[in-house]
Amino acid sequence: MAREALLRVWLCRHHWTLLQRTRQVPLLPSIIFRQQLSSQPMSYVRRHSLYKKLFLGTVVAVPLAVGAIFSLSDARDRRRMRLLFEGVSRFYRSIYFGIKISTDYWWTINVKLRGKDENSQDFIDAMSACHQRGADLIVEGAIKNSGLYIKLGQGLCAFNHLLPHEYTNTLRILEDKAINRRYKEVDALFLEDFETTPDKLFKHFEEEPFAAASLSQVHKAELYDGTSVAVKVGRACCASGGDHITD
Repeated sequence: MAREALLRVWLCRHHWTLLQRTRQVPLLPSIIFRQQLSSQPMSYVRRHSLYKKLFLGTVVAVPLAVGAIFSLSDARDRRRMRLLFEGVSRFYRSIYFGIKISTDYWWTINVKLRGKDENSQDFIDAMSACHQRGADLIVEGAIKNSGLYIKLGQGLCAFNHLLPHEYTNTLRILEDKAINRRYKEVDALFLEDFETTPDKLFKHFEEEPFAAASLSQVHKAELYDGTSVAVKVGRACCASGGDHITD
């Protein structure tokens, strides 16, 4: 009996030691997640699997549906879809540059120049460099967004009494920027607006514009009766829905 009792005590101590060793081993996140998932009711597991399938299906189906709609649409609808996509891209690009400029100012004022005298040369040089970085980012964003953004950048040059000179001097670069549409793009606009190409609509149409601005460019053309005309191909405002051609 005593030997049997001793054997039972030894087995209990052995099991207790194993349990203590198991507690000291850290569980991996995947093991913990599996344990939690296995402890959940079966309805929760099925619901989690369903949500996962729905998410994967949406990620795959939405691009395929958009691509199918784009391929089956006519030229005008395709241009409208491109304009919509470009508008969303411009919006998020503007937010990105705005956050980047704001963060740069916050870091410069609250961290880099914290406790420094505003009249010191180090403070003035650091703020001037921050102004220059902000102006460079505005120019970069305006050029990438083009169109109305270039026009707004050109308008900011007139606020030399409000903006630091780093901004007004840098934004003058935008005064020489203009829309430079390729001839195929002009041809596509004519097809959408007049259902014909400019070489058929006019007796002569110059591919290269003789004048250009931030929102439009002008081509020389000649009618079949010999009348010389100027054709302006411009980018309308966002509210009017895209590009237009005026004669």
